[in-house]
Amino acid sequence: MHFLAKSAKESGIGSIVVEGARGADDIIWEKQIFKVCKRLILTTDDGSRGVKGNVLVEAGPLIEGKKVSCVYACGPERMMEAVARLCEKSKVPCQVSIERYMKCGVGVCGSCAIDGKLCCVDGPVFSGEDALSLKEFGKPHRDATGRTQV
Repeated sequence: MHFLAKSAKESGIGSIVVEGARGADDIIWEKQIFKVCKRLILTTDDGSRGVKGNVLVEAGPLIEGKKVSCVYACGPERMMEAVARLCEKSKVPCQVSIERYMKCGVGVCGSCAIDGKLCCVDGPVFSGEDALSLKEFGKPHRDATGRTQV
């Protein structure tokens, strides 16, 4: 997200970054992102820093009010799924970065497969619409051993 916000700034586009974490100690990149975005909003599950709650507490009103022209999300899949669903409902374009364990990185091993797509070659960034069409999005994924994880 830092690189995206930095690229936006260099192109003259202001960005609003909503960074969420479990607690204050889990907030990363704050100083770097603050330098390149128009506005930084912090949320923590435990309320130890920023607004108490997950990212949707702050991002939700921005999306529903169409105060943003596009949403980019990375992080836990369940959070990205919720963001993508809200964007779909609000008709705001969205892109999500799906993180799957990648062994080969060239589409041979299949360890990063998600409903027939390979994150290493078909992604890892997918439109919210494409991600929501994947049955496994926001659900279990494979770990380094190939076992399904919840």
